[in-house]
Amino acid sequence: MNTLPSGASRALPTTPAEYAAPRVPDRVAAEGLEDRWTERWEQAGIYAFDRTAGRDQVYSIDTPPPTVSGSLHVGHVFSYTHT
Repeated sequence: MNTLPSGASRALPTTPAEYAAPRVPDRVAAEGLEDRWTERWEQAGIYAFDRTAGRDQVYSIDTPPPTVSGSLHVGHVFSYTHT
């Protein structure tokens, strides 16, 4: 068994077929996942805002772009027109 950093463990593939076709679980193990991340983010101060910080120390996005790249392309037009 290979021990992962998170403490979870999994068997490593032993045949070429296992490397070519990774197994995907039937169900995501999400129980408690949000609580664990919320606790970690609170401990790290991820959402903490220091109102006394200078403007050059604040990074804020008011409205993100409508797409990942920030610009529309033909694929967007296609997806909006065929639905």
